[in-house]
Amino acid sequence: MHLSRILGALLALGLLTSLPATTWAHGPQPAAVKVLATDKQGPVLIQLSDGLALRRQGSWRYVCQALWDGPLSPQVVALDENRIFIVGTLGLYRLGAQGHILGPEQPDLSALQVQELAVAGTRVVALWNDGVNAHLTDATTSAGVALWQGVGDWTGLAADASSVDLASVDLQGNLLWSHLSLTQGLAATSTVPLQQPGATVRLRREAGSLYGLVYSGEFALLGTLNLAAEPTPGQDSGILAWHLLAKTYRPLDGPLQLGDQLLVAENGILRRVQDGVLQTVDDTRWYSCLGRSDAGPYFCALTEITGLGAQGQAQKSWFTLAMLDPPLTDGLSGDRAFNCTASWQNFAFDGGLNPAGANPIKSEAPASSCNVNRRLATSEPKALLLTVLPLMSSWLLARRRKAQAPGPWG
Repeated sequence: MHLSRILGALLALGLLTSLPATTWAHGPQPAAVKVLATDKQGPVLIQLSDGLALRRQGSWRYVCQALWDGPLSPQVVALDENRIFIVGTLGLYRLGAQGHILGPEQPDLSALQVQELAVAGTRVVALWNDGVNAHLTDATTSAGVALWQGVGDWTGLAADASSVDLASVDLQGNLLWSHLSLTQGLAATSTVPLQQPGATVRLRREAGSLYGLVYSGEFALLGTLNLAAEPTPGQDSGILAWHLLAKTYRPLDGPLQLGDQLLVAENGILRRVQDGVLQTVDDTRWYSCLGRSDAGPYFCALTEITGLGAQGQAQKSWFTLAMLDPPLTDGLSGDRAFNCTASWQNFAFDGGLNPAGANPIKSEAPASSCNVNRRLATSEPKALLLTVLPLMSSWLLARRRKAQAPGPWG
């Protein structure tokens, strides 16, 4: 397996590696990762470090990874609040309006092959690698439509309604870039010598600009990719310019343009990019992500997501983990319902959340799979049952994840 693919897999967990170094009982630290969809009231769908959070009828519901058979924090995009696409272990899944799952479809679009998903107007596009070539597929329909193909491992994807940008770093360390016009069906390519063999690149469109984040084993480079002109028939090179903005030896998230400030989150600290230097804006909280949605700019601070003002100041809180209710398991098979319940109990225990949820039903809630001492001290059959079932579900879930887990090199 190429080193770039290994780095790509690690980058998929980039947020998790930038979290504070703390040991958690059941997996990654419970955290809010990204806003995926919004409406007039704010966020509707949020990516978590394990699962998703879905707002319906004024309350937030935990959506467990057992629905798409892993991974814990998958590639997800949303055309709107009712059309949500999730990359699972067996292919592409769709999450319906009430949190019901459809799929898998298109087995080529599995978590082992897909590098990025992106929204291109009314379409969802997927960048995936088959070990030899890279492919761009319109994944909006269950059949899938091929849009582009390139040689090697391509890891960067950004899109809007009229075009798609793709990027890769080849074995010689050159930055490869391709700009595909969705309206004209033309692709233009260019090469920039970076001298970073084995690096991985991610793309991000922000406030009308295209940014590239190039990750090597030692540092991250942030730069802009400028398109000199739209591709024309016969033109296939010489239209890309790379401008380095900053270099750091710590994890980066962003960038986010606020007024005349270009902000990044560097290892949990909010910084401003100024003349090639990262200047501190705020280090009083842990910034685990920066982003922009239809509801405006925002930042993640581990357990919550908060709106950002024009000068980078925190505004109204949009979401906290404490707002979550347990997952709906109606209609799930016994296996999935069992695993889904265990996932929620573990997430709630590690996050210090009420396992009965923010809006508990008036009935006795099962204890966390780790909080068993008080239950074992009772002799009532009901109490014993509520203790044993979570333990069994957690044990079975752990065995299943271990059996499905890839080796140390993918």
